[in-house]
Amino acid sequence: MSDLNELVPVTDKDSKIEVLLKNDEPVEKEVELSLLNVFANMKKSFRLYAWIILLCMAVGILAPYSILMFKDKTASVSAVVTYQFGNASEGKNPDGSSLDVNVIKSSNIVAKALKGTHLSKEVSVNSVTQNISISQMLTDSAKRSIEIMQKMDDATINMQDPEKYVEFVNSMNTGAHRNQYIVTLSNGFGNEKSSVTLNGSEMAALLNNIIDEYEKYFFETYDTFTLPDNTIDDISVSELDYIEWLDNMGDILDSLSNYCTSEDRGRFLNYRSKADGLSFADINRMVNLVKSARVDYLYAYVYYNGLAKDKERIVTRFQYTLRNLNHSLSVIDENIANGAALIENYKTGNILISRQNVGENETQDITTKSVTDYYNNLILKQADMYAQKSSTELSIDNLNDRIKLFTKSTSNSNKTEIVDNEIVEVNDICRQLYDLARRHAEEIVKSETYRNSFITEIGASDSTSFFSGDLIKKMILGAVAGGFIGFAFWFVTAFAAEWKDADKRASEEV
Repeated sequence: MSDLNELVPVTDKDSKIEVLLKNDEPVEKEVELSLLNVFANMKKSFRLYAWIILLCMAVGILAPYSILMFKDKTASVSAVVTYQFGNASEGKNPDGSSLDVNVIKSSNIVAKALKGTHLSKEVSVNSVTQNISISQMLTDSAKRSIEIMQKMDDATINMQDPEKYVEFVNSMNTGAHRNQYIVTLSNGFGNEKSSVTLNGSEMAALLNNIIDEYEKYFFETYDTFTLPDNTIDDISVSELDYIEWLDNMGDILDSLSNYCTSEDRGRFLNYRSKADGLSFADINRMVNLVKSARVDYLYAYVYYNGLAKDKERIVTRFQYTLRNLNHSLSVIDENIANGAALIENYKTGNILISRQNVGENETQDITTKSVTDYYNNLILKQADMYAQKSSTELSIDNLNDRIKLFTKSTSNSNKTEIVDNEIVEVNDICRQLYDLARRHAEEIVKSETYRNSFITEIGASDSTSFFSGDLIKKMILGAVAGGFIGFAFWFVTAFAAEWKDADKRASEEV
């Protein structure tokens, strides 16, 4: 026991004891990676990998185009034709006749399209016509209904509501279609023994030309936008007297105003010209202003002063016109009298409603009186005759007043000189208004906006064409993918170099 105490040294209670443990096993080395070094490595090889990235992008761009070029010929191309006018929803043309979409593939339209299309191979009109198919597009609600019906089996349909299903099927013929038609041109022209195939760009060009020719035909056939009548050239300041010229010019301005406000102009009433920024409404306000401020004022000045170039001639013309009007009035009075006699002597027809037995040999008929279309026409004609009589009597009274006024009036050279100068100015202004309205109408007729109010189209495109949207999209995606692959290879290479350097540094520290 004493020997043990001698071996253990006596230490102070606050002293430290150090114990060293020796481990002969190898220590695992720690590898430290630095992103800064990775980017530094990337910077060193920037030029090399920039070319590699560009090469990868070029491969990504050329790959979609090469795949499409080595594919088979385009099987078909399609275009969408949309009718914009109101009657199209009812299957009608603008003039009310039945809409026949098959005119698109008529031989006349196809022949003109073939003449304007440069094809590498010759195809016949008949073969192109046979390869055109037209189908009408369904509405979104009809498509959803069809999808629902396709998911339902016959038993489910019959159990739920068979009558509703039958009603839906019947409604597919009316109201389930849009005013849009898909026109498809299939490849392979001719018969099986000698079939001619065209490339995609030729197919698209041919179909687009067919649609263009059809649009031209449709526009020329159903264009109802008329230009204003050039009646202003029919009146001459030198040949007509003042009051005659003013009568004609007032009628011309009224006609021009009616043209500018007619509902036949439709939505183009508010069309603003690209040249002067005016619309038909603006031109109409100008016409009304000139008529009220210049023509009507000058008319009142001439009329109440009895001014004329040749009073005897104008009075003679008024008397001749008055004689004709009186003769017309007598004819109208005679027609009114004859119409009244026909109406008074008209007998209504009897219609048998039923027949019943009163006795053994007696029957009783229950009838009613009917008014025929002939009687209604008599009433309408009589009303029209009275309207003509009222208008003729008003014209006669006006002529009598003019004859009295111009017979009593005396000439005044100063006033006639004022009228001469004013008429020349007003005539020039009215001609400018007519030219303005005509140029505005011509601009509308020639505009794409007006042509597209009949038909619009989504043209056919070739998916193998270098400028097609689908191919460009794939080439852009290929370029992005190629660039990403090249950059990833660059980064992985720089990362591997940094890993190798870090591993070497760790080995040296150990």
